[in-house]
Amino acid sequence: MGMQAVRAAVALARETSVVTCILRRSGHLAALGQFVLEAAEKGMVALLCQETPALMALPGSTRPGIGNNPIAFAAPVAGKPSLVFDIAASVVARGNFTQALRDNQPIPEGWAIGANGEPTTDALTALNGAALPIAGHKGIGLAMMVQVLAGSLSASVTAASAAANAASGSAGNVSGFLMVINPDRMIGRDAFDAHMATWIATYRASSAQGARYPGERAAESERVRAFSGIPVPLSVVAELRKAGDLVGRPFDLLPRPA
Repeated sequence: MGMQAVRAAVALARETSVVTCILRRSGHLAALGQFVLEAAEKGMVALLCQETPALMALPGSTRPGIGNNPIAFAAPVAGKPSLVFDIAASVVARGNFTQALRDNQPIPEGWAIGANGEPTTDALTALNGAALPIAGHKGIGLAMMVQVLAGSLSASVTAASAAANAASGSAGNVSGFLMVINPDRMIGRDAFDAHMATWIATYRASSAQGARYPGERAAESERVRAFSGIPVPLSVVAELRKAGDLVGRPFDLLPRPA
């Protein structure tokens, strides 16, 4: 649904300056950056955000109060990789707790609280508690903005189900909000490209040697990994093999040596 919405919005944006779209009950869209990148590669500026079931809270909370509600935006950069920024409002994605539990490893301080509202470094306690927001109340504010755009504007049932049982909000019900902007119709392509180039140059000049803007490293990583493969933890390989055996489709790919 995510890519369908982006492609439809991009097509409409050829004829109008700004297109907004609600993705109602889209299900978990995974990394949002891939969708806004699609729009940027077509010359558009794009913003996509999605609500999640409640899994985040401030210290002292005894249950999750709001989703970590990811946000991504992208813009084309003439002659260079697109600028792509993709974050969740929590310090880390909840999947990091699950991976730490698989690997029998602690999580760093500052990632989560337990059900008693106190900080924890235990992955299972974190999964039964809540993820912490980035920058304290500022992360909560970003999550609330997304909740309005993706949740309230879609009359989503996710918040209601989370209020009834915070631990079991269904990711199948979550909704998203998409906005695509056509620079050609807003300011003109030449003016947009020139402004992007100017502020990116200013950013680079003020930063340490080798500074990058968001999206450059990902573009280089894609180029390298298309050739050398994608690193996958051995615990995930083991789960894929187990899943393959269960469905009669063996997962027999061998990890490449480091």
